[in-house]
Amino acid sequence: MSQHDYIISNDTGANVRSDLNNALGAIATVNSGATEPTTTYAYQLWMDTANNVLKMRNSANSAWYTLPISPVANNTVDINGGTIDGVTIGGASAGAGTFSSLTATTADINGGTIDGATIGGSSAAAGTFTTVTSTSDSEFNGVDVGRGAGSVATNTAVGASALAANTTGSQGAYFGWRSGYSNNTGNNNAAFGDVSLYSNTTGSANTALGRQALYSNTTADNNTAVGYTAGYSNTTGTANTALGRASLYTNSTGSYNTATGYNALYYTTGNNNVANGYFALFANNSGSSNTAIGVSALQSNTTASNNTAVGYQALYSNTTGEAVTAVGHLAAYSNTSGRVTAIGGGTLYANTTGYNNVGVGIGTNTGKVTLRYNTTGTSNTALGAGAMFSNTTGNNNVAIGLEALVSNTTASGNTAVGYGAGDNTTTGTYNTYIGWGARGSAATNNYEAVIGSNGTGAGTNTFKANPTGGSFQGNNSSSWSTTSDMRMKKNIVDNNDGLEKITSIQVRNFEYRLPEEITELPPELAINKQGIQLGVIAQEIQQVCPQMVKEQSTGVLSVDTDNIVWYLINAVKQLSAEVDSLKAQLNP
Repeated sequence: MSQHDYIISNDTGANVRSDLNNALGAIATVNSGATEPTTTYAYQLWMDTANNVLKMRNSANSAWYTLPISPVANNTVDINGGTIDGVTIGGASAGAGTFSSLTATTADINGGTIDGATIGGSSAAAGTFTTVTSTSDSEFNGVDVGRGAGSVATNTAVGASALAANTTGSQGAYFGWRSGYSNNTGNNNAAFGDVSLYSNTTGSANTALGRQALYSNTTADNNTAVGYTAGYSNTTGTANTALGRASLYTNSTGSYNTATGYNALYYTTGNNNVANGYFALFANNSGSSNTAIGVSALQSNTTASNNTAVGYQALYSNTTGEAVTAVGHLAAYSNTSGRVTAIGGGTLYANTTGYNNVGVGIGTNTGKVTLRYNTTGTSNTALGAGAMFSNTTGNNNVAIGLEALVSNTTASGNTAVGYGAGDNTTTGTYNTYIGWGARGSAATNNYEAVIGSNGTGAGTNTFKANPTGGSFQGNNSSSWSTTSDMRMKKNIVDNNDGLEKITSIQVRNFEYRLPEEITELPPELAINKQGIQLGVIAQEIQQVCPQMVKEQSTGVLSVDTDNIVWYLINAVKQLSAEVDSLKAQLNP
């Protein structure tokens, strides 16, 4: 081994021959030596015996390049701390034939082997590795690839510090910077995304897809989170499913929740909740067993449980109301604590604390929505489009039919069945209207009952049936029974009025006026009956038997003919006495 400056001195023959032999020796031994030659040339070779590597001088004669050839072992290429095209290959501590890390942008190793391991193929293009075999975790283009800590055969870890603390956890797949970083014994986990499942230690069968998905999960099992920060705060909650950015973000210990949508169930710690939609059940923290399907459905719910909201912003404002069901666009939107059932778009929209209300229906073509304005009214049932549309604080009402009790506001205890039944009642209470268009004679009547299609009531404390062909009792009787038990009466005295009353009553023939002919009363009070009628005039009876005439809340005078029967009996008795007297006179 020798080196030479390759300059032959002008000397005697023997000295020149010695100098030439030294120069040839330097060439033969590739300028070998522990230090570089003192005189260097471009493209000069130097066998560096201190490091057992072969080097070549660059074209500018300013630096040495290490060549990938080992002079110390047969069939071994020791590329330790070297480069290909200036890119680092291997490390100084790597053993012969083993890559501890591999980074390359161009490397033409076609059909070659390293320690018998094939690198590339005869048809591989320059700079392309078709096969790379490594016996430990390796780095490719700055990305760690391997099995992670513990080197468990069934794990896959891709990314810097992925699965960094693993000991015995197995059957895991971790892709992303520090994904599964803290896992040690957790099994069957899959994490895709930077720091996904970062804090997991022993939790198993979890799936996290997205940056920081299930970041805080430690020991919980069977969770699935898809989306950036989905399930971020979950620690011990189990069997949760979060699909969407920040869905189930704050949940820590709640279990069996399903959140689908951006920020769905964001704040929850409750259990058994289902949220499907943007901001669905967003504010829920401890409420459990809620179901929210639709954008912002049950968005404000905090501690209430057992609620169901289906539709855009259904039950949006509910906070503490329990066992509420709202199905439809904006159904029960304003409800906070009332227990209600709202089915239909906008139904019970304004209800806040009213409870035990049931609204079923859709908006009418005039924009009237079932129980739309009810706020604190309770125990109302409205079935039909626009039914009880205007009700605010009225209680204990029942409206069945399109726009039944549509104008009712604060009245209570009303029942209306039929299309438009009771549609003009506003504050009147305890009324009953049954039949299409059956309605009161005034908006404020109380205890009025009307049965029959398109019938108008007779006023407060009245009952009116509206058939066109007559009314019949089941026993075919023409009179109604009345209670007459002596045990229920007091101040009993005789009444002898009879013939004088009867003879003072004038029986008339008449016809009922048409609605347009009535000028002193509301025209809708007209009696729908044609032809010559037989009867009395209330104003005339009032002069004889005032107790038989009653002025209704409508202003109409009505006649109760019950007393006439008793006056007739007395009249017959009086006539009978007179007949007996005459007989006695004729037959002394």
